[in-house]
Amino acid sequence: MDVKKLYVLILFSLIFIQVSWAQQKPQYNQYMLNGYLVNPALAGIENYTDLRVSYRNQWSGLAGAPSSVYISVHGPLHKEDRSSSIVSLPARGKSNIINKLRYKEENDFKFLKPHMGVGGMIISDNMGPNKRLTAGVTYAYHLPVMNRRMKLSTGITAGLTRYSLNISELDFGPNIDPVVSQYENARLLPEISLGSTLYGSHFFVGASVAQLFQNALDLSGRNEGVQQRFSNHYFLTGGYEIRLGRELALMPSVLVKYVQPSPVSVDLNLKASYLRRFWGGVSYRHQNAIAALAGFNLNTILNVGYAYEMATSNLNNYTHGSHEIMLGFVMGNTYRIKSPMFYRW
Repeated sequence: MDVKKLYVLILFSLIFIQVSWAQQKPQYNQYMLNGYLVNPALAGIENYTDLRVSYRNQWSGLAGAPSSVYISVHGPLHKEDRSSSIVSLPARGKSNIINKLRYKEENDFKFLKPHMGVGGMIISDNMGPNKRLTAGVTYAYHLPVMNRRMKLSTGITAGLTRYSLNISELDFGPNIDPVVSQYENARLLPEISLGSTLYGSHFFVGASVAQLFQNALDLSGRNEGVQQRFSNHYFLTGGYEIRLGRELALMPSVLVKYVQPSPVSVDLNLKASYLRRFWGGVSYRHQNAIAALAGFNLNTILNVGYAYEMATSNLNNYTHGSHEIMLGFVMGNTYRIKSPMFYRW
């Protein structure tokens, strides 16, 4: 293959890869357990510090398929003793026994006071020769509304993303070294996400946008116009908790995502929790995939979750599904309740 033809092949490969790369952020099923991934307004929503680590292997069995790892942490600032407007833990001043037996979340959504939340995340996302590493910090403000029985939170995440493309991992045939060396590049770009959420004792409604800066990415290294502008990611979320007695609760929820020029994506979800310690759920993404999720709290500090996703398109003929595992750590769980997380957000 002569150099001219090889250059054209690399040119089109770069365009294809960068278009796919710029239009999609990592896809997680565990956003049902970590809404902070898609909406920075949720930083500090609980009264404890929430640390989570997750790994996702997408389209297992398919060469070059995406894989992602993330670590996130967020918690509240200036909540009175971390319990003035709490979501999951009882207020101070009562015994732990009374708290466990008589605690009602509704009581925590009376006479709410404003507070702040802070957080941060690191996400590593790989797809074949593409590598993306994102780091960001978050600030959120939670303001009481509706006679101080609900809160409206607004948050922003600011960070940097490093994009790299290793052409040496692509197979263009023999005798390509003179050209390949010109395409091994990386770019560091700013990234901003904004979000807002209205929440009460048993519901939430939120909206957010990621990749607010529609940066142009060029990894060709030759200024030949091999460039793709990043697309905004728009998210709408909502959910409502339905109590079925003291031990069982259901949480139907929905996530709507739009990334131009792709069609609107809709996820319909249903979670069930038992004794606030064990949970399971299903998720359906229209004309795309279906997923099953499960998990439990091991103790007052550690919880674990797992998700399996199966494509409902022809892609299912070529993969073994997608797997995702998450470990969660609760810090500042003052009352050491074994089920501090409601997994509503």
